[in-house]
Amino acid sequence: VRAVMDATECEKAAIVGISEGGPMALLFAATHPERVTALVLWATFARMTWAPDYPQGVDPQIGHAFCDQIELNWGHGAIWPLISTQDAPDDEVTRRHLARMERSSATPAMAAAANRFSLLIDARHVLSSISAPTLVVHRTEDPLIGVEHARYMAAHIRGARLKEFPGQFHESYLDKDDEILDEIEEFLTGTRQDHEIDRVLKTVLFTDIAESTRRAASMGDRRWHELLDAHDSAVRRELERFHGQEVKTT
Repeated sequence: VRAVMDATECEKAAIVGISEGGPMALLFAATHPERVTALVLWATFARMTWAPDYPQGVDPQIGHAFCDQIELNWGHGAIWPLISTQDAPDDEVTRRHLARMERSSATPAMAAAANRFSLLIDARHVLSSISAPTLVVHRTEDPLIGVEHARYMAAHIRGARLKEFPGQFHESYLDKDDEILDEIEEFLTGTRQDHEIDRVLKTVLFTDIAESTRRAASMGDRRWHELLDAHDSAVRRELERFHGQEVKTT
């Protein structure tokens, strides 16, 4: 975190730690208080596993068994719904989407290793050293990281504010985290936006018929123009479907 801030000449920043990113955010806020204007802890923990002085932690054997399941099933859309999208529609399109997201984010071994590492983390010793204004947000029925973890951090960080939200999922990624995002926005800026943000991903698409000169000569005018018409019709169907705009044809 410090290296990235130095490289971008960012002197101070609000640090948001989500899930396994929370302990690193805690450590950075405690170690470099002059670089942290505010701290947000979202669905995270200071320690994950059980200890005699931390009864709210998960049984390490259960944690390692879950990591084994991650390595076995990652990439098929079977793991992500358990931790993040229990409110997701159970259909083939959603499962394919989640499977692709899993494969794009990590290999099975990497995903399992990252989660096994999280079972070893204990950042409780830095909580009392954190001086930045802190917001802790958590779902009350988070199936991966129980809300007790959030309550512990809020109780041990001086002046921390705890905000609990209903929901039986870790993080939604299905546009169902707006209430948490609004809370974070108000905490960091003092206000909430009361209007929808109209944002879209703009894509410029160029299509061509390969080896068009040779093909036009071999096909003849009539068949060539039939091919051009079929091409243009296919493109325009997709433009209409996704509300696109035709700019130029040659």
